[in-house]
Amino acid sequence: MANREAGKRFEEYVRIALAKSKSVHNPAELIRATGLHPNTLYDLFNGATETPGSRTMARIATALDVPIADLWAVWEGRALEPPPLIEVLRDLAPDLHELVLLLRAQADEALVESLRLFLEERHRQPGGDDAAPPDSEPTEDQDASS
Repeated sequence: MANREAGKRFEEYVRIALAKSKSVHNPAELIRATGLHPNTLYDLFNGATETPGSRTMARIATALDVPIADLWAVWEGRALEPPPLIEVLRDLAPDLHELVLLLRAQADEALVESLRLFLEERHRQPGGDDAAPPDSEPTEDQDASS
């Protein structure tokens, strides 16, 4: 008996895993990495297999670097278990580091631009760079020169 819904779910999960994988990127590479016959994967995707073999699922999980429990859950139509928080954070760490560096660079650029605008404005004021800020008290040197 065909299991088309399971096959469609399984194919979608495998294709997403392939897109995320660092070592295998398409079904042909997955077949090579697992040593499975091409028809085996094709039969899984089309639901021609009632229940996949344990070794087949283990090989696919290993090649995709995904939990075998996730493959079985997808095949059986169960919800996936969320990964432990530490794994999520470990996966996000490189992206978060890159984001922090980008935000620091943007903050530095904004600070430099603010400083540039401040200095331009100060230069335009009467008296140029030597003029006291408008709210400050005159210094003794400024009183003597008046």
